[in-house]
Formats: sequence, C-alpha cells, structure tokens
Amino acid sequence: VGEMEWTDVFFVASLISFDDDWVGVSVYYHDEDNYIRFEMNNLFPARRLKRRIKGVMEMLWSEPNSPGYEMGEFYTIRVRVLQGLITVYVDAGHDAVAAEASWTRVCGTTPSLGFTCTAALDATQTP
Repeated sequence: VGEMEWTDVFFVASLISFDDDWVGVSVYYHDEDNYIRFEMNNLFPARRLKRRIKGVMEMLWSEPNSPGYEMGEFYTIRVRVLQGLITVYVDAGHDAVAAEASWTRVCGTTPSLGFTCTAALDATQTP
C-alpha cells in the first residue's frame, strides 16, 4: 500500500492464517528488495517492523516473545504513516470500523513512553 512519493498513508487489513509462519502487511512495497513490512509469527511468537531498501534489511522495531498470533483467528491490522512516522495497531477480530480509542498500539512513536518503531522516512529511506 502506498506509492513511494506518498508521505501520509492509512490502511486497515483483516488477516487470518492457518499456518504458523510469518504473516503481515507491507507499506511502500516496490519489489522484494524495497518495502516496509509489519509481521507476526506464531511458531516463534514475535512481532516486528522491518524496512528493506536496495536489498538491505533493517529492523525498525521488534518484540520477541510477544503474543504473535493464534492460527485460525482473525486480526485487524492498522498501519498509519503520518509525516514520516509509522504506528501499527493490532486487534483480535475483524472489526474494521472500531473506534480509534479501542485500537491496540503495538509499536509507534510515543516519546512519553520512550519507545519508537520507526525512524523518519525521508526520500532516501522510503523504498
């Protein structure tokens, strides 16, 4: 989702997996060597946000030993890129119209909490 020159992007996806591998969504996808992707794993419970530019992968954020996901369960993934900052929300179920106050942030720029899952995405850092 998102053209390379877009600075602000918001999308919602419902995911379900019947396998225990990685599952996720991509933003600014150009090809297999240029994208930003949020993904979750069931076999090795983890969630992560990674960026690949010209084939070089950089981990922007990861949460090993996170809940990952449950096979056969729907998840609503929301990704917001606003002024170059990414925030990812993950909620069980597939309620794409839930009120924003109910969304569960898994990573994002939150200076008051002292963590971030992204760097500024300028023209040289966006695939």
